[in-house]
Amino acid sequence: MSEGSDAATALRLRALAGLGVWAPEAAIEALRDGALWLGAASRRWASSGGDVAAHPVLLAVNAETLGALDRSPASVDALVAALAASLSASGELTLDALTLGWDGRARASLGAAPYRTSPASQEERDAASALRGYLGGGEASVEALERARCRLDAARALVSAWARTDPEV
Repeated sequence: MSEGSDAATALRLRALAGLGVWAPEAAIEALRDGALWLGAASRRWASSGGDVAAHPVLLAVNAETLGALDRSPASVDALVAALAASLSASGELTLDALTLGWDGRARASLGAAPYRTSPASQEERDAASALRGYLGGGEASVEALERARCRLDAARALVSAWARTDPEV
């Protein structure tokens, strides 16, 4: 289901309420400001309470928030718990997996292209700025760069797979 769908909006609101006031700020920020997609059921099974459908969730956030989440396992745990509880409230849905990724649309918020600048060079500056945000302004390490690349690859693959099954993505 696409980000703007009623199901995704309801999931976001229930999860935000489930996080509560003591949740890590990065988790609250990610749910509040990120783009949330609820994927089609990837697994199904029969339970004593009835049929259950497991859904993947993609949460795409700006680079700074993604970096903060990557540095805070407690924030990711809080997101997983809140989204899982929100999905399971109906008794028929459950969380299959949460994939965190960079929302490429966030590049637009980094500033308009300067006069007489080619789109390619502006895109490079946006990516560099996003990477600095992801790293929290720190120095690039091989491990941090590899995590960023893996998250981007995973988000692209997931969105590509969903696009084949859901034309609204």
